[in-house]
Amino acid sequence: MKKNKIKYLFFSVLFLVVFHFSAWSQEVEVLRGVLLILPENSQVKLNWVLPPMDPALREEYRDKINFSVDGDGVPLIALGNRILINPVKQYSGRLTVPFQDFFHLNSGLLLFSTESDFGFISPVKELNYDDETGLPLFPFQPIASMPEAGEGADYTVNGRMFRGDNCVYFLINRSWLDNSPRYIQQVIYCLKSEKISTSPDDSRATLIFEPVLVTEKINLEEPGWGLIQAISGDGLTTFLARDNKIYRLAQGNNQPELWYEHPEQKNIEDLQFSSSAGLIYTTQNSVGLAEKDKALEFLQVQSSPKIFLKENNLYVLFSDSGGLVRLDNIADLKRFNASERKVTAVDGVKYRGGSGTPAIAFLFLAVYLLFFIFWLVALVDILKSDFSNRFKILWLLFLLLAFLSLILIFIFGLFFGRSNLVPALLFVIFIIEISYFLFAHQSKKGIKEGK
Repeated sequence: MKKNKIKYLFFSVLFLVVFHFSAWSQEVEVLRGVLLILPENSQVKLNWVLPPMDPALREEYRDKINFSVDGDGVPLIALGNRILINPVKQYSGRLTVPFQDFFHLNSGLLLFSTESDFGFISPVKELNYDDETGLPLFPFQPIASMPEAGEGADYTVNGRMFRGDNCVYFLINRSWLDNSPRYIQQVIYCLKSEKISTSPDDSRATLIFEPVLVTEKINLEEPGWGLIQAISGDGLTTFLARDNKIYRLAQGNNQPELWYEHPEQKNIEDLQFSSSAGLIYTTQNSVGLAEKDKALEFLQVQSSPKIFLKENNLYVLFSDSGGLVRLDNIADLKRFNASERKVTAVDGVKYRGGSGTPAIAFLFLAVYLLFFIFWLVALVDILKSDFSNRFKILWLLFLLLAFLSLILIFIFGLFFGRSNLVPALLFVIFIIEISYFLFAHQSKKGIKEGK
C-alpha cells in the first residue's frame, strides 16, 4: 500500500511538471509563416486591423509598402513613395513630391521627409488631381530643411527621419566620394523647440537641431564597421542600431553603451520606443522586446516586418502579405523578459540570456530521463511477463508509441526548437506509462498470485 501511494505521488508530480511546460507559453500561427509566441498568462492580445492586401497590389509594390497610425488608431498605408491610402476612412491620394520617411507624432501630426526638407500635408479648400493616376493630390508643405542640407565642401549629404517618443530624430550621412577608400561620417540630431523670447506673454519658439552623436569617419572597406540603421528614444535617452547591436546613449554622453547584441548576428532593422512599452526592435524575420543584455522575441515572420509603437500598443505590418495587426498591452511582456529565461530563436536555434544553465533546463532533462527510465522498466516488465500474446503485443505497441514520442521530443526540442510540441508528447508518454503501472502491472501481479 505504501509503495502504491509513493508511486501515485510520483506520477502526480510528473503530471504537474508536464502541465507547467504546456502552460508556460502559447504559439499561435497568425498567418502562414507568421508565428506569435506569448507566455500563457500574459495580458497581450492580438487584434486584426487590416486583412492581407490584394496579391496583385502586393506584388507591384513588394518591399515599398509602409504605414503609420494616427491618434485615433487609424492606419495610413503608403505604396511606393507617393501614394497614400486610408482604408478605414476610405480615401486615397498622391503626395505632390516623393517622400522618404513618414509617420504620425504622438500629437497626431503627420510628418513627411524628402531628400532636402521635411513637412506636412497642407490643408486646401479644393484638391487637384494627378493626371497619371487620377488620384487627388495632397500638397506638401515644408517646415524646414533637413539638417546640413546642401552643406559640405568635399562631401555629399543625405539623411533620414526617425520617430521617437514625443520627439523626432534625423540621421545625416556625410559621404566622401572622391576618396579611396570611401569614408562616411554619421551625425544624429534631435529636433527640439526652443523659446526665442524672454517675455512670459510671448510664446514664440523656434525649431533647433540638437546634435546627439557625431561618429568617427568609417572606412566602408574595413570589416566590422557597420553604419547606424535605426534610431529611437525620447530625446533624453537615445537608442541606435548598428549591425546586430543596439546601443544606448544618455543625454550629455558622447559614448554609446552596448545595450543588446543579437546572439544570432542578425541585423537590427528598426527601433520603436515608448516610455510605457520600452524598446521594440525588428530583424529580417522577427520582432522582439529589448532590455539591457536581454531580449524576448515574440513574433516570427517570413520577411522584414514594419512596426509602429503607439504607447502600449504595437502595430505590425507583414511585408509579405500586407496584413496589419495590433498587439495590445505589449508592455506586459517585460514581466517575462528575464535574463535567465531560455529563448527559442526564430530559425529554431536555441539560445539563452544571462550566464549559466537555466534551472528549467535541468528540470526538463530530469523529467525526460525519468520518463525514459520508466519506459525501460515497463518494457522489461512486459517482456518477462506471463501475459497472453495478444495482451503483450498491445502493450508493446503502446510502448513503441511512447518511445517514438521520446525520440520526437529529443529531435524537435533540441534541433528544431519546436517547444510547443513537447508538452503534448510528454503527456502521451505520461498516460501510457501511468496506465501500465496502475493497471497492466497490477494484472501481472494478479496472474502470479493466481498461480
